[in-house]
Amino acid sequence: MIFIRIMQNYLVLLFVLFVYGCAQVVSPTGGAKDIVSPKLIKATPENKSVHFNSKSIMLEFNEYVSLRDIQGQLTVSPPLKYPPIVKEKNKSIKIELKDTLMENTTYSFHFGKAIVDLTEGNALEDFRYIFSTGTFLDSSNMFGRVDYAENHKVEKGILIMLYDEKTYNTDSFVYKQIPRYFGKTNGGGGFQINNIRQGKYKVIALKDANNNYVYDAPDEFIGFSDSVYSLDSNSYISLSLFQQINPKFFVKKSNSVRHGEIRMQFNKPAGDLKIEALNVQFKKSWYIEEYSLNRDSLSLWLTDIVADTLKLLVTNDKKLIDTLEILLAKKPGQNNIQSAGKGVATFNLLVSTNFVKEIAPNQPIILMLNNPIKEYDASKILLQQGTQTLKCTLEIMDKASRKFKVSTFSLLPDSSYRLFIPPQSFIDIFGLTNDTAKALFKVQKEDNFGKLKLKINVPPSAKNYIVQLLDEKGNVFREEKINASKLCVFENLKPLTYSVKIIVDDNKNDKWDTGDFSKKLQPEKTINSPKNYTLRAGWDMEEEWSL
Repeated sequence: MIFIRIMQNYLVLLFVLFVYGCAQVVSPTGGAKDIVSPKLIKATPENKSVHFNSKSIMLEFNEYVSLRDIQGQLTVSPPLKYPPIVKEKNKSIKIELKDTLMENTTYSFHFGKAIVDLTEGNALEDFRYIFSTGTFLDSSNMFGRVDYAENHKVEKGILIMLYDEKTYNTDSFVYKQIPRYFGKTNGGGGFQINNIRQGKYKVIALKDANNNYVYDAPDEFIGFSDSVYSLDSNSYISLSLFQQINPKFFVKKSNSVRHGEIRMQFNKPAGDLKIEALNVQFKKSWYIEEYSLNRDSLSLWLTDIVADTLKLLVTNDKKLIDTLEILLAKKPGQNNIQSAGKGVATFNLLVSTNFVKEIAPNQPIILMLNNPIKEYDASKILLQQGTQTLKCTLEIMDKASRKFKVSTFSLLPDSSYRLFIPPQSFIDIFGLTNDTAKALFKVQKEDNFGKLKLKINVPPSAKNYIVQLLDEKGNVFREEKINASKLCVFENLKPLTYSVKIIVDDNKNDKWDTGDFSKKLQPEKTINSPKNYTLRAGWDMEEEWSL
């Protein structure tokens, strides 16, 4: 009896301990975060198979997987006319082929970073599934780099396309034919295309705006190899992208932006442009033309306004371009749906300067006006240093007479000046005169600036070179043209980091020219300096660069 009671008590104690243990809430211990990418454990048909004739591919992994940006990441080379259908399910990925495969061809499915594990999103990077419809896998490879010809910047996702002898023998192959093989650049501009059949290829780089593997959009950039590449193992190539100028010239936009000004925008720089009014007979010259720096836009300043609407005939290089009908904006205050612009309440002649409160040593004083000037009186303009008045003259700097250089004796560093422009110093083509304008400014100390002395050694030749000093944003800060080795001196530079770009000006027209694929013309070569130049205030930096 006693034994039975002892056993009963023992069983009760075990039951209580069991219930108490089950009732405890214990925080999970967690463990190390999963940083391991999925691993392929089986492929059907096997990866790198030959005699491939299947309509589907099954890839099995060691963990649950998911697909991320499969359309952007997956590339199939040679490209398929009908893209495959790719689906994930549990630990598998199924690829259904909807296209008829070419005979005796090696195909490469490059997944990029599309395959990730389901829990942490770890990507199986650069995974490739490869097969051949023939008896062996092609083994030639091409790798290289693509950048933009004008500034050497790089971009991810640029197409590199290989065309074999069956396609590149036609002049229109890049406009109509799908490439035999292709790849895409990475973030650094590099690329690699594997498993290429031995043979001869032409290589094209393309920023494909509409994703159709052909060069057919006006805003697409292209780069091409001058020669045919014979691939039998590994080959390296460097390509430069450029945007070809549309051979057809046209007016992109035209309107009357404010009273007395018509503005036109063109798709490319204008040549010998002529504009004729069709609905009005003018007794004298009726406009002043003002082109942008590269002649891809034009302002017509109307000197004779006798109608509400102008019908204009535009010809370029003696070819009829367009007929335009433009409703002219009236003076602010008059009833017109095209006013002078938001925030503009009056029609005034305004004067501004190329500085605010300070000016660099040897920097010219420039006066800028918002309308073309018909008359001016330089004797009215006063430039004073203390009680001393300096004699000034004005020099017109542009064809529209909207920019004037104030010429005087050299301004002294670390000195203050007062510029005074009285009323009616300027009269514009509309008969408006300026109000009083004045500016107090100081010429900065020379010690506030640096100087770069750059000896540039170029090969002896008849070529011209354009040396451009670039600021930290890549904008052209200064420019000099040379045709032989020379010491280029850039003075009065702010303490910043600069770089230098050289344009090999083959046609000697003092500017960079893009290429033309139809004429097999490469863009003019540009060369970036091998280093940046960080200037300090009051320092002179001397450097040498041999091309």
